[in-house]
Amino acid sequence: MKIPIRVPIAALIALAIGGAALGYPRSQPLTSAQESSNSQVLQTPGHSNNQDSLQVAPQRCEDSEQRNGSEICAQWEAANAARQSAEIARDTLSWNIGAFFALFLTLGATAWSAFAASKAAKAAEKSTELLDDTAKRQLRAYVITKCVTVDGVRAGRTPHFTCCLRNVGQTPAYDLRVIARTYSISSEEAQNYRTAFERAAGPVSSTVLGPGEGTEICVLADEALDKAGSAAVRSGENIIGVFGVASYRDIFKRRHLVTFKQFVHAPWVEPSGKCILALSDEGNCAN
Repeated sequence: MKIPIRVPIAALIALAIGGAALGYPRSQPLTSAQESSNSQVLQTPGHSNNQDSLQVAPQRCEDSEQRNGSEICAQWEAANAARQSAEIARDTLSWNIGAFFALFLTLGATAWSAFAASKAAKAAEKSTELLDDTAKRQLRAYVITKCVTVDGVRAGRTPHFTCCLRNVGQTPAYDLRVIARTYSISSEEAQNYRTAFERAAGPVSSTVLGPGEGTEICVLADEALDKAGSAAVRSGENIIGVFGVASYRDIFKRRHLVTFKQFVHAPWVEPSGKCILALSDEGNCAN
């Protein structure tokens, strides 16, 4: 009887498989070191994603035995150090920016304080100057022309002018000097304010004029009036008068000037030839 060729072939295959099974060593359980090595191999960049490896690495690298010689732990430690350095740099930058703004605000506040202090100092200085000037104005001497009179406005007499000066201030007037002159102009010239000086009195010697005190300056006309001249003055056709300048110093050593200009007003002339002079439209001022 013929044996089918399929049977010997199937038997040979079975024997081969059985022999291979008998000759191959049985697999042994993996040790912890082998598991760690395999885990390292499985967790290397070539076998898995780096992000997953970095997520597993912190738990695995906490064991000192597994950390030694582990490339992924070294990478994790380097990445962790870089992250910490970046956080420190970020915090440092934030603090530096905050310090810069704080410094900027401090400088701004300091500049504003300096500006306000300078403005306040100027205001205080101005107020002090104002108070000082007010005090000086209140305490200084004031010399004024109290009155000017004339006598002798009649034929055959020489007009005699008397100028009364008085200190109405609270302190003395020092080094008082006065110069006075008579003048004579026609009515037409008077309208144009043209003055012809005829005679000048010599300056008064240096005088101290106390508060409330007065002094008189006498000035004579250049010549006596004849009948026609007296009539011309009394009618207002001819105008005669006196012009003067007074100079003095106050207690603060400031020099002051007073000018006066007065004339004989025809309706005011008495029959005796006396008259109080009227103020001119110009020439009466003080500084």
